[in-house]
Order: sequence, then structure tokens, then C-alpha cells
Amino acid sequence: MAETILATLPGETPRDQLLVVLMTSAGEPSRISMRQQSWGEGIGWYTQNTIDLGTHQVAGLRAAIGMSGTRCNSTPPSLPHNMPAKMFPAGLRIAQCESA
Repeated sequence: MAETILATLPGETPRDQLLVVLMTSAGEPSRISMRQQSWGEGIGWYTQNTIDLGTHQVAGLRAAIGMSGTRCNSTPPSLPHNMPAKMFPAGLRIAQCESA
């Protein structure tokens, strides 16, 4: 299993962060892992909670965030079965859905 860090987002305090990781493995669908991390003295960053999102969930999340409060009747775009790391060079790209 290969992991590529896509983004490190700051948390509510300097001792919290959210790590967004692309998980790939030969012959398996890629997924995004979101890890809530905390800082511990003598330990460093450690994961408190993890949410793994499959390709359809990532597409749905992108569509939901990009809607900006506007309803969209189209189905969210499908992502490739295996998402390459270069697809997200500067973090997740948000798709926008405009109402008619």
C-alpha cells in the first residue's frame, strides 16, 4: 500500500491537524484517507480518527462542497478506478455546480 500526502490542513489549535492522504495499491481501487491528528510531547503527530473514502464518496464530497448552497440535479462525476497522485498536485480540487 502506497501513501501520498495530498494536504495537511491546520486544526482548531496548533496541536491539531487534518492529514489528507491518497492510498494506492496495485489491483485495488484507490481511496482517500482523512486523518485527524494531534501533537503529543515525546510522541509527535499521532492519528486520533481516520475516515477512508472510496472514489464515489470523493466525487460526492467534491460535488457537495462545490455546490456552495446551490442544489444540483446532476449526478456527481465519476473518478477513475485508480486515482493517480498527480491528479491532486496542490490538494483537492473542488468542482462547482451551478443552478440553472
